[in-house]
Amino acid sequence: MHIDSVGLLRHGPRMTRPGSELLRQEAGQSLRSERRAVIALLFGFWLAFQIVFFSYGVLDGDQRVEGSEFLGLLLRYLFLPRELAIVAFGIVLCFLAYLGLRRVRTLALWQQLAVAAVAALLCSVGFAAAVSIVCEWFGVPWPGLSLRYLVAETLRWLAPMGLWTGIILTVTYNSEIRERERRLALFQGQAQEAQMRALRYQVNPHLLYNTLNSIAALILDGRNELAEKMVLRLSNFFRASLANNPLSDVALADEVALQQLYLDIETMRFPSLVAKFDVPDDLAQIRVPSLILQPLVENVLKHGINPGDRPTVLEINACRRPGGLEIVVRDNGPGTSAIAGTGVGLKNVEGRLQSRFGDKAWVETESRPGEGYSVRMTMPVGGNG
Repeated sequence: MHIDSVGLLRHGPRMTRPGSELLRQEAGQSLRSERRAVIALLFGFWLAFQIVFFSYGVLDGDQRVEGSEFLGLLLRYLFLPRELAIVAFGIVLCFLAYLGLRRVRTLALWQQLAVAAVAALLCSVGFAAAVSIVCEWFGVPWPGLSLRYLVAETLRWLAPMGLWTGIILTVTYNSEIRERERRLALFQGQAQEAQMRALRYQVNPHLLYNTLNSIAALILDGRNELAEKMVLRLSNFFRASLANNPLSDVALADEVALQQLYLDIETMRFPSLVAKFDVPDDLAQIRVPSLILQPLVENVLKHGINPGDRPTVLEINACRRPGGLEIVVRDNGPGTSAIAGTGVGLKNVEGRLQSRFGDKAWVETESRPGEGYSVRMTMPVGGNG
């Protein structure tokens, strides 16, 4: 597999959409979906109400009506101008009740129930008045709009209006719960991002500290040419690493290429260091957390370098396993544990993998005194956390 280290320098940062904007867009889509559902419920509610009302009228009559005749009478009844006008008034009143209940959806449940009861009462009064007015318009005999009539008709329509406000209360309450869940998911995601940023930003200062110490040592030894080369290589490394968004995954090939840039710096300190990479071509574009290999490579340089002139071999191998992608970083050094101190090293790698993938990723280590040390990482393929 050919890895283009210089090509990393051409990659710009990947921009992410702010969470608040995403939340607003999702809230807008949710509101539109909710209103479409309410409108469909409105028409279904009033159609069912008219069918039930007409059926009771037929059953109360003395004349028996057959099925086909009943259907014809029902269709004529539904499309009577008087009934269409009454239904129109009912739809308007019910939609206003929905708008009112939606405005108080953030209140406590008992407060919403109180508002729903008041809304049902007001809708009943308004509908009773609307029925009287429509009947007068169409010349239907009616008792007229009086206080006694309003009280009686209000009680009559209170049950269906109460049913409607109960339905709307359920819809708005469910929408509020879903919106809170979206906000909670966003806040949890932001907290996870903050943790991942903190873990990622622990890597570069540690690397810079070690490299600057090496440069200082070269200058003190009068090896200024090597010090200059190390500074240039350090500059290339940081330009490549900072080009990536710390929350974005990178191709495995790019991650390995970045480690090659880093090892170009370190081979000036450790001439006997030999790096070997085995990443199959079919795994090169799998996405992994950026700089996930950096602490492991640093630990090899800190704990796995062989004394004297004995070559130190650092290997990075990748393969596909049933658990996902497996990456192994091993050396043939003294086999000393690579867990040193706190903050960076294995704890950093484990923390980032846990934040990114949860229980779907894990780290295993193996120490072989006198033969070397290895770290085995396993993570899901495809970035599914």
